Amino acid sequence: MDGAVMDSRVRELEIKLTFLEKRLEDVEAGALMHFRRMERMEREMRRLAAVASRLAAGAGEGGGGAFPGDERPPHY
Repeated sequence: MDGAVMDSRVRELEIKLTFLEKRLEDVEAGALMHFRRMERMEREMRRLAAVASRLAAGAGEGGGGAFPGDERPPHY
């Protein structure tokens, strides 16, 4: 191979490498964004599960419902 052909091939490989490096950065950024979103959703799910547990525990006490509007009126 002569020098001009070799230079052309090296240049093409450098261009492809640059493109792939940029693409990898984009994929990593997207993965990080999704990971953080999943962490937030897991925290919210745990918080809501704790709220549901407290409401369910309150429903078993005193004949009231799971929500304040579900409580029996005092004349029953």
